[in-house]
Amino acid sequence: MYLQQYHYHYDGFLSILKKGLKNYKSYILLVSIIGYFNTLYFKICILICFSFFIFLILDEKLILKLKFTKRIIRNIIVNVVIYLIFYIFLYQYVWLLPLLVLLIAFVSFSILSPIELIINKYYINKARIKLKRIKPLIIAITGSAGKTTTKYFLYHLIKEKYYTFITKGSYNTLMGIVRSINEDMDDLTEVAIFECGVGRINDISDILKVLDVDISVITTIFPQHLESFKSFDELVNEKAKLALTGSVHFGLDRILNILYTSNCNRQFVIGKDIILNGDFSFIYQEKIYNWKTKVLGKNNLINLLFAILIANYLGLNFDYLERRVKTIENVTNRLNVKRINNIVIINDGFNSNYDGFVDALEVLNTYLKNKDYCNGRMKKVVITPGIVSGGEFIEEYNKKIGKIILNKADECYLVNSVVSKYIKEVFDQNLYEYHYVESFKEGYLEILKRTDVAIVLIENDIPDIYKG
Repeated sequence: MYLQQYHYHYDGFLSILKKGLKNYKSYILLVSIIGYFNTLYFKICILICFSFFIFLILDEKLILKLKFTKRIIRNIIVNVVIYLIFYIFLYQYVWLLPLLVLLIAFVSFSILSPIELIINKYYINKARIKLKRIKPLIIAITGSAGKTTTKYFLYHLIKEKYYTFITKGSYNTLMGIVRSINEDMDDLTEVAIFECGVGRINDISDILKVLDVDISVITTIFPQHLESFKSFDELVNEKAKLALTGSVHFGLDRILNILYTSNCNRQFVIGKDIILNGDFSFIYQEKIYNWKTKVLGKNNLINLLFAILIANYLGLNFDYLERRVKTIENVTNRLNVKRINNIVIINDGFNSNYDGFVDALEVLNTYLKNKDYCNGRMKKVVITPGIVSGGEFIEEYNKKIGKIILNKADECYLVNSVVSKYIKEVFDQNLYEYHYVESFKEGYLEILKRTDVAIVLIENDIPDIYKG
């Protein structure tokens, strides 16, 4: 699971060690030293250590569930072979195996690494050859948030005019991109849209060895997912590599509130009064545009503006784009709205970051009209574990979010997580009404039973982590 989460880099092993050293449970291993001269006691201690190690791993909330890919299966086979060899030739020391779990996994990974490198190079070369044959116009999108949303918005706007390819779901690693090209790209493709994730140094550099980018996009950059970077500046520099490629770059100047194109006089000035009820405004070439859309949230509207600006650059006029914009809906788990048991559910569960969370709370606060507050259903409720990934700012972000929740929501169901204590501290200081639950599912089912809740915001930072 760790290997898969860390995209099969040695960083995964380092992460286990770092998290283990920070978790008091792992220090039960020291107990084994006490019983060194007592064989029976020593073995009992080892079993206790192994139990705590298992609890430690199970306690760790990983971003994705394990997928049994061919690579994972190869790793499992080599692990089993090593265990069997150890059992056959070193049977008298078999009690040491619990302490060697991480070491054996590391050895297995190291044995397979050269083989995996050869396999990866084969598929990378295959993808390069395919791109050279098809010769699509390549659009590459990166950023700390908004990559997938911008990709889908742009695809929706241009797919009727251009034969367009996009990567599946949130495939944004090097090998995810390569797999999408090899398995899914049609020979008729005219425009290919890729999202490029950055989890460690040189990720963008590696992707650019495959993609000959024509148009680059950086949606936004903020301190998040910094585990593999020495500093925020290092993360910025890695993402900025994309802006140095291609013939044109699209970016966001937050200070000037402008979406810009780097090599020509094209820019949107984002309206100061962007509102969240399906209307939005912007200024383009000194003309004010007021358009209708089903898209909710300021950040989603900014992503939509990115897509509009790029589509216009590709030759689609504003009259056509206005019609297409009216039919766009939010991407799954990104401020989607539905009704269950007469409760309005705003699902923003994919990935929680500070800006997005603030945006979602504003949607919660303004979405319902007065007529919806009837029959005793009055309360606005949030269910969240907090912002789990925020680097060195994680405590600051969650305390700020806690204060905003006080003003935007009537109640909060706070899901137990590594950061929920920061929000809980704010709630306790302000005597705010909240419910502390062990899982998302527990809180969600409680809310659905209530008769006084009018609207609930799910801000969940990938639902798979929080059990439901």
